[in-house]
Formats: sequence, structure tokens, C-alpha cells
Amino acid sequence: MSSALSGMGQIGSWGRSQIPARQQHNGTSAFQALRVVNAVQPYLGSNASINPDNVRVVRVARELGVPRGDLVQGLQDLVAAGQFVKDGSSYRPLSNR
Repeated sequence: MSSALSGMGQIGSWGRSQIPARQQHNGTSAFQALRVVNAVQPYLGSNASINPDNVRVVRVARELGVPRGDLVQGLQDLVAAGQFVKDGSSYRPLSNR
């Protein structure tokens, strides 16, 4: 198992309970984006901005099988749900509740 995926068994600070009910299944972009966010948090920090063009984010997304388009769409869905805010070309969580 690669080091980027080693923390996937742990519950990240952004879990399923914060995804709107209509998006709570494995095929959604928001859930896929949260998988990437949770996997990169050990490297970037829990409140770090997520830039879909960041080399580490791209690598982790690729290892998880999440296409860049799904990652970007999922981050935009999380912004629409009020969980993240867009900051330039990056997305950051509003808070860790």
C-alpha cells in the first residue's frame, strides 16, 4: 500500500455525515473529492487549501482512481453545500467542526 493511502482507514475530519444526503453514495464527485481531501490532509494539514493542480493532490487522486474532473466537480459541490470555500484556484474547508 502506498504511503498516500495509508491513512484511508482512519476517519478524516471531513466525513460522510457532512455530505448532503442526496450525494451520499460512492459514485458522487463530492464523496470522491472528500476521499482525496482526507488522503492529503496528513501532508498538507487539516485546514490547508486543496489545489487540484498541486502535484501531491494530483498524485493522490490518481492513486485513488479519482479523475481530475471529478475532483474539481466534487470540490465545487462541496462549495455549493457550504462545506468549502473557493479561494482563487484552491478550495479550503470552512472549519473542522
